[in-house]
Amino acid sequence: MTTPKEFDYDLWTTEDGKCYMRVKRTGEQCEINRETMRLLRSEAKKMQREQEGIPVYGVRNGKSVVVERTTMLSLDYVSAGEDMDSAWAVDASQTEHSHMISALEQELRDALTPKQFDIYIHCLLGGETYTAYAHRNAIHESAVRKAVRLIRVKAKNIFA
Repeated sequence: MTTPKEFDYDLWTTEDGKCYMRVKRTGEQCEINRETMRLLRSEAKKMQREQEGIPVYGVRNGKSVVVERTTMLSLDYVSAGEDMDSAWAVDASQTEHSHMISALEQELRDALTPKQFDIYIHCLLGGETYTAYAHRNAIHESAVRKAVRLIRVKAKNIFA
């Protein structure tokens, strides 16, 4: 795999699906999990795109080829009626942020008791009222409110 010179590690996956990283300066290598691999890979691609620029395609001799590379995306490059992949508009930094949020939310879900998790899913995410949830589960509404307070405390501790 080719990486920019400023990138100080190499990433690869073996045939059996294990992911590895090697530090270029020291030559040390270690196995990493898939989530770390995805995060480091997206960062490597982001850096490579920043260095090389984004390809702008055109047609030459009936074939689609890269006409130029640019670091700024513009709708000026899109001709009327041309099909355009929506991926060009995706902010790569948002990918890293969404991975972090997903990991933190999973940590919150793991920290909840089964009853708190059920309340989290139905009331906080699903929008069910505390009264309706309490009635459906034959518990007092104050118990639901207390559970929601505890969920919020746990969320604050994890996301802070």
